[in-house]
Amino acid sequence: MNWPRSLFAAISMCGFTLLAPASEFESIFDGRSLAGWETPDLSYWSIEDGAITLVFGNNASKVLHGKKVTLRPAVVPDQLIVPIAWLGHAINVPKGMEVRGRDRTSLSPDTLPVEYRKG
Repeated sequence: MNWPRSLFAAISMCGFTLLAPASEFESIFDGRSLAGWETPDLSYWSIEDGAITLVFGNNASKVLHGKKVTLRPAVVPDQLIVPIAWLGHAINVPKGMEVRGRDRTSLSPDTLPVEYRKG
């Protein structure tokens, strides 16, 4: 598996608001832990104030090794389940939403997808 490509493919889907009827909602992330996640090594992942951060490890290219990328949840106040948007680096918070967590992304702009570069 090509981690950077797979991660950026996942991140490229972020920044979109996900809407689902409450009856169809299935929680896959509790905002506090990685409970239920399956990954070869959970030590590269961390959760802080609802934000998910990945630290690239030994299998990443040298330019990415040790760098971080963060996805932060944006929620509508008082409706913390739905709708939600996951924001990558430099994505503006959608109107009427609040972002949670801190962006700890440390990748240089040229390694990020164009949509996540501060311009």
